[in-house]
Formats: sequence, C-alpha cells, structure tokens
Amino acid sequence: MISFLHTLLHEHATELVPFCNVRLHHITDSVHLLSTVESDQEGGYPVKIRTEQPKIDGFLSRQEEDVCYMKFDAPCTLHGKPFRTEPEADQGKEKKKQPEAMTVFLCIPVAPGRSRLIWAFPRSVDSWLDNIIPRWLYHIVTNTVFDSDSYLLHIEERNFATVGLDNWHKACYVPTSCDNMVITFRNWFRKYCKHQIGWATPMVNQLPPTPTKDQLMERYWSHVMQCTSCSAALKWMRAMEVALQVASVAIVGFLAVAKGSLVTSVVRRAAAVSAAVLCFAASRWLASFVEKSFYFQEYVHAYKLVPWRRQWISRTDAARWLSMSVSAVAAETPLPRAVNEEEMPATGEERFDWLDQWYPVAPVCDLDKRKPHGKMVMGLSIVAWFDGGGEWRVMDDACPHRLAPLSEGRVDDKGRLQCVYHGWCFDGRGSCQFIPQAPALGPPVHKNSKACVASYPSVVQNNILWFYPRSEPEYRDVLQRKRPPYFPDLDNPSFNTVFGVRDLYYGYDVLVENLMDPAHVPYAHKGLMPIQTKEDPGRYVHHLS
Repeated sequence: MISFLHTLLHEHATELVPFCNVRLHHITDSVHLLSTVESDQEGGYPVKIRTEQPKIDGFLSRQEEDVCYMKFDAPCTLHGKPFRTEPEADQGKEKKKQPEAMTVFLCIPVAPGRSRLIWAFPRSVDSWLDNIIPRWLYHIVTNTVFDSDSYLLHIEERNFATVGLDNWHKACYVPTSCDNMVITFRNWFRKYCKHQIGWATPMVNQLPPTPTKDQLMERYWSHVMQCTSCSAALKWMRAMEVALQVASVAIVGFLAVAKGSLVTSVVRRAAAVSAAVLCFAASRWLASFVEKSFYFQEYVHAYKLVPWRRQWISRTDAARWLSMSVSAVAAETPLPRAVNEEEMPATGEERFDWLDQWYPVAPVCDLDKRKPHGKMVMGLSIVAWFDGGGEWRVMDDACPHRLAPLSEGRVDDKGRLQCVYHGWCFDGRGSCQFIPQAPALGPPVHKNSKACVASYPSVVQNNILWFYPRSEPEYRDVLQRKRPPYFPDLDNPSFNTVFGVRDLYYGYDVLVENLMDPAHVPYAHKGLMPIQTKEDPGRYVHHLS
C-alpha cells in the first residue's frame, strides 16, 4: 500500500500541486511515506564532469555538456573558462560582443608542505571596474577565500601522510562525478610521478611541524610583502591611522589651550569635541581593518550563516521535486571513473621530468626593479632582479664568498647585483664583476669560476616572470626548444587582468587537488563566492526505511 501511494503521488503530482501547497505535509504525516524532502541550504548540487585519460603533460576536463572546461598542463598550470560564449544570430544588426572571462592558476611547488599560488583573472566583462577598484581590494576578498580552507587542507595533507599517498584511493571515498578531476589528477601523480616531486635540491621528504593557527593563516608575509598594491595600501592606511590620532589629540589640546577665549560658542565647542571623538574612533576602526585585512583574521566555519535567500524552500517547489523521477536524474549523472588499484608505473615507463619545466616566479607587477626579490621554487632559493641591460634575471640566492643571501643586497648604479655583506658585484649572467677586497693590480680573482653565481634561463611572458631550474651551459638556449605555457587572453588589450600571489602552508599536490574540486566551494567558502543556484531533484528524496 505504501509503495502504491508513493507511485501514485509521483505520477499525479502535476494535478496535486495546488493541493500540495496546503496539505502536502499533512498527507505525508498521515500515510507515513518512506520519503521526505530535504534541501541543501548552501547551494551545492551534483556537477557532471568528464575527464580525459591523463597523459604525461596533463589532461582536459569538461563540465555540464561543454558549458565550461578546465585544463591541467603539468606541472603548474590549471586554466579554464567558467562559461561558454555562443555567437548571437545575425539579424541584420551589429553583433553584440560576447563577454569573456578566464581563470589561470599557477601552482608552484616550494618545499615539502609548502606551495605558492599565482592567479590571474582576465576578463572583458565589467572590465571598467578594474580601472576604478584597486587591486588590494580584490585581494582582501581572495585572501578570505584562502583562509576559509587553509586549515582544512593543512590537516588533510597530514592525514594523507599518515595513511600514505600510495593508499590514497583506499583511504578516500570518492563516489560522485564531482570528484572526477581529483581522481584523474591523483592517477596522474601516481602513474608518472610515483606520488613524489622531483625537487631540484636534496630535500627531506617530511612535512614540517604544524604551526599555530595565526601563523597558518597570516597574510603579511605570505601575501602583503609580495604584493605591491597591498603593501602600498598598508603604508597609506598606517599613515592615515597616525594622522587621525594626531588630529584627535590636536583638537583636544586646542580646546584645552583656548580655555574659552577662542571657542566661546557652545555649539562650536561641541562640534570640536565631536570631531576629536570621530577622529579617534576612525583611527581605531582603521587599525582593526588593517589587522584583519593585512595581517590575520580568525575564520570559524560554525559562525558563517547561510545566506537568507537559501534558508527556506516553498512547498510548491517541494511538490515539484517529489513529482520527478529520482532514477531519471541519477541516470543523467555519469559515474566517476573507477581507480584501478593495480595501475602502477611499469618498468621503463615514461616518467615526468620535474626539472625540464618552466616555473613562474612572480607577476611582474609585483616586482620592484629597484631591489632584488628572494623566492623559493622547487626547493631552490633564488633571487630575481632587474639588471642594467633591462632584463629580469634569476640566480641562486647565495653569494659564493660566504653564502650570504643576495636577495638582501641591492642593485648598484651600474645595474649589478651587489652582496650587502662584503660588496661583491655580479652581472646578469652570474659572473663576478668586482671584489672590493681584491687589489686592483693583483691577480683577477673575480674571474675565477668559484666566484660565479649559478644563473638560470628566465623570460617574461604574459607579464609573469618564468625561470628554468637548470643552470648548466647546455640549457642556456632552452627557450628555443621549450617555452612556458602561453595564454593569449592575458596579453589581449581588451581584457583587464587582476594578478595575485599567496604562499600556502600545504603542499603542491593538495593545492592542485583543491582547485580541481568544485564541490567544496559552497561549503568551505560559504557566502564568499557567487554560487550558481541549480536544483537537482534526485538528491532531495531520502528513503527512511
């Protein structure tokens, strides 16, 4: 009888909709149907993702009947377009230019348990906003997104290390189509890399200790000091904070000195006191804003409320969902590709060469030509600087004299990189040009090969500085054989592009996996990112047997 009533309700739901608006909940309680309606308040829904078989250079993934795509170009680049633009029908009028947008993520291995993300969002839609809104304002929102899942991913990486990456497919249950990209990436990482990154220097393959939460989510060293826009905004706001405090004290002091001789009106005196209070309150608010935006802000998921527009569901919608077939919806969602437990690299199989790749250093907009910049990429400590020949150079961040960091040095008036410890000077090729302690008429010790610094091939492409992590002479012309990935939209003058960079306290593989996972966005980033509301009826029917 219960099964019959359940079938009858599905077959005649169209005629029952007006009745269901008032009596659906009463009927359900009366006949004790084996199903109930439950909504997902955050806005999550099944995502249909189809991925190609991974090759050594990456793979392509398409979503929702080719509405959008995401491509992984090993090892660093993850790029795609969030929506498809179709040409409008020609009706004798001038065709309207379709809006275009693209996402580019550059995932950089730094060290075990550390990674760096460079992102670029070129777009032609609403590009005029980028000419008005400063870049640091975009970064405040983006950094909040990173904070919302940084702690989760940091702990997740340690849980992976506990069970072993070789057992990832056994420890993780990934049954839905949303996980297809993650599964494919893990298969690529296992098949061609054996779950390991080929670091450029000998590295202890062990995760560093877990820092405190304020260190894990700090923004100053991980982003602000690497971003010219945010660092300039921080200096301006700090100066404004001091100016407001000085103004409030000056107003109070003026009132005390005047003693009623200059400000005799009660209204004027009240206005002056109000101005002093407002200046002091504004300085305190600005100090709080600076702390939360540029240093640290606690993020507690339990305090993030569901947006009001998602907190309720009408009974009309409930009746419509009940009237649709669950099996039909489930059949439309492709099953994820099963992970083959026996799939392991065969003897002599092609392996991914981590050192035969170009790696991004930083967006050029975040590099100051007046000083050197220290970075770590692939376990290498490097220094990027602008030489006298008008080119960006990348070298080892260690002076051959006493191994002092060259990134703490300066660029002299001749365009040479000068070590701040003893004054040794180097050109863009890494050759030592001057040793102050060596006699001018003595032997040319600066020409000795031991006085040279390892210099790496480098190039600026798409307004990003790239380098190749091999310093041997045979790789000087590697640019003729292999170039970094190129994105035409980043150089398109009709596009505006917002760049950003952030150091993260979890590894490269966890970073890439997280960017390939669309299902976590409504939950880990609740209220921070726009979610496309898309209802799937199958997931609302739960059997209570």
